Amino acid sequence: MAATGRSPSAWTVPRVSVATMIETVRQWMVAGGREQVLEVLWGVGYDPGRIVAKPGVPLRIAFHRIGANPATEHVCFPDFGLLAGLTPDARTVVEIGPRKPGRYKFCAPDEPELVGWLVVQPAP
Repeated sequence: MAATGRSPSAWTVPRVSVATMIETVRQWMVAGGREQVLEVLWGVGYDPGRIVAKPGVPLRIAFHRIGANPATEHVCFPDFGLLAGLTPDARTVVEIGPRKPGRYKFCAPDEPELVGWLVVQPAP
């Protein structure tokens, strides 16, 4: 980043709404396609509620738990037998590992309305 000649306290930091953060949920490939990292906001529901991954690539999903609603303390991937605790107002990375193409549910174990889907698409 280029120096601006201003002190850090004079820098302007743009305000970003939660809606903008949701719209700019990051999906990127790391280490030359050897790992896929997905970001999910988790509060009143999941956003995005449907996340797409590539088959056979190790997968890490970073859940950003917003607030301290007890219903959002955990995320469960029933098809994988995986239950992860989520810290309030923090980012928790859940390691999924490589998966075959298919549609897999993730949810809050005590709140049936909080459901999302991991969709592993077939290779082109």
